[in-house]
Amino acid sequence: NLETFEKTFWEISTPTSANYLKFLSTDQVASTIGASDADLSSVQSWLKEAGGSDIVISSLRDAVSATFSSTASPSLKLGRNGVPHKETHPAGVEFIVRRDPLDADSNIRSGSTSM
Repeated sequence: NLETFEKTFWEISTPTSANYLKFLSTDQVASTIGASDADLSSVQSWLKEAGGSDIVISSLRDAVSATFSSTASPSLKLGRNGVPHKETHPAGVEFIVRRDPLDADSNIRSGSTSM
C-alpha cells in the first residue's frame, strides 16, 4: 500500500494532476497505510498476554504502544544498560523495547516500528 500512498502523494502535489491539493483525511491515510483489523487485534492480544496495559493504536493504524511493568513482562527484555532493542511479534511486526525515561518505576514501553 505504500506504492499507492506515494502515487497519491505525487498526485496531490502535482499542479497538473486532477487531484492537486485534494488532501486526504486521517482516515483515508490510515486505510491506505495502516494495519488491518486482524493484525491490530493480534498485536493487541500479544501485548496483553505479555502483561501490557494502556495499549494505544495510532490514528494512522501504523503504530501500537503499550506500557509494561519491569517485573510483569519477562518476555520483553531490555537490551544491555537499557539500550533499546527489537522484539518481533509472531506475525512479523517489529517493536522497539525501551525504558520510559519519564517513569520513576522503570516501566518499559514498547512501540511498533512497522505494521
